[in-house]
Amino acid sequence: MPTTSFYKILSRVLFFAGVFFITLLFADWPSGPFFLNSSYRVLKFILCVIVPAGTTVFNYQQEKSLNFIGKSMIIIMSFFVIGFFVCNLLRMSAFMLNEIGSLYHIIYALICDFTVFTSATIISLKEKNKKTDYESFYNSFFLGYLPMLITLYALLYINYRSFDAQYVVNFVPFSGEIKNLLTELTPLSIMRSVGNVAYYATLALTAARFTKKHRAAFAFIIPFALCILTEAAQGIFNIGDADIDDIILNSLGALIGALIYKFVIEKARRNSLCSE
Repeated sequence: MPTTSFYKILSRVLFFAGVFFITLLFADWPSGPFFLNSSYRVLKFILCVIVPAGTTVFNYQQEKSLNFIGKSMIIIMSFFVIGFFVCNLLRMSAFMLNEIGSLYHIIYALICDFTVFTSATIISLKEKNKKTDYESFYNSFFLGYLPMLITLYALLYINYRSFDAQYVVNFVPFSGEIKNLLTELTPLSIMRSVGNVAYYATLALTAARFTKKHRAAFAFIIPFALCILTEAAQGIFNIGDADIDDIILNSLGALIGALIYKFVIEKARRNSLCSE
């Protein structure tokens, strides 16, 4: 069926509305409609994948370009950051809930947004030698993600940290965060450990976006350096929980992100640039 302006408009509306709704409004509260209610967590995880993936593919089929998707993600992720802080000032944000509630609020948004990123990357890899505007999408996506990245850092390393004069820094590998993950397997320990890896993996992809040369190398070096500085600051000022296991997990995340950039993103970018 030939592409019509109606289907193009419909694909844009469905993409923007679906991704916007999930990114901004999916949260974990004790009660309320399904998109806020923790009882529907599994359904929300499923929707966080199905909706952005489906609408991304549908939009590309109509436009044969990822340009609209990239520009939309800048707007959506910017609204998320603004809404997060505005709600905090009004005492209604995930900042005012417990730590698990806050983390789930962020997790839904990240799964949704990076499903869009993954879908667009797969499209570019599949549509080899065709103009997909992936380069423009890649630049736009991580420009929009940067404020979210900073918000995550503030949430994880400032909002939930407090001074503790009695805290002892852990220098023994696999006896801190990683040991807690293997022995406790609580939702919070899993989210903290997996979140450390995922955060630094996305930080690596963002670092590659904002460097000019040796992008894969800097994709690892910049997150690794930030990790060392963060843990050192926590140990020196007795803030939070300076832990060698965090450095291991964060370094693993940075390495994963750098490898993804080197062997996947770089290839998708070359496909897009070669078609121009």
